[in-house]
Amino acid sequence: MANKPFDEYFDGKTDLVGQQGPTGDDFLVLRGGSVFKGNQVYNKAIAYAADDTDVTTINTVDVWEQVANTLVQGVTTPTFTYATNQFTYIGPNQIVQTSLKASMSCKLNAVGDAAYDIGIFVNDLLIANAMTVNVADTGISYVGCEVQRLLVTGDVIDFRVRSRAGIIDLIVQNAQLVIG
Repeated sequence: MANKPFDEYFDGKTDLVGQQGPTGDDFLVLRGGSVFKGNQVYNKAIAYAADDTDVTTINTVDVWEQVANTLVQGVTTPTFTYATNQFTYIGPNQIVQTSLKASMSCKLNAVGDAAYDIGIFVNDLLIANAMTVNVADTGISYVGCEVQRLLVTGDVIDFRVRSRAGIIDLIVQNAQLVIG
C-alpha cells in the first residue's frame, strides 16, 4: 500500500452510500498514513432524572461536585454498564467519535442567585464544560454541553456541576446524560 494512494489501492471504493452495514462488516480507517481495521459498533446510553428535589451541596466555588440526584438508566446498548450515575464503556475501542451530552434544569435551594456550569467527565478528567448559567431562587435555569469523543474500553463517563460565583446549594430538577 505504501506505493499507491489510498483510493487507488482500494480501486476507487472509498465512499459507502448511506446504509446500515450488515453484521460482520468492518471499517478501514486511514489515520496518520496508516490503515486500521475496526468493527461497526452502535453505542447508545441515557440516564436521566425528572422532577427531582434532591439538593446538591456546593462546598466551594470552582470545585466540581457530583449531583445528588439518582439518575435512572434508560435505553442502553450492551456496550455500557451503569452504576452510581456513571456509564462505563465496555465495547471495543472506537474508530469513530461518539457524542457525549449532559444537561440539567436547576434552581437554588436558598434565596439569592449564583452562576453554575455543567461539565462532562471521562475517567475523572473534565473534557467539556458549558457556558455559565445564572441560577436564581425564583425560577428554573437550563444549561447543557456536548462534546465528541473516541471511546476506549474502560472509559467512565459522568457529569458534574460547579458554582462559578456564590456558595448556594443547587436543586437539579431534571437532568440527562446521553451518549451516542
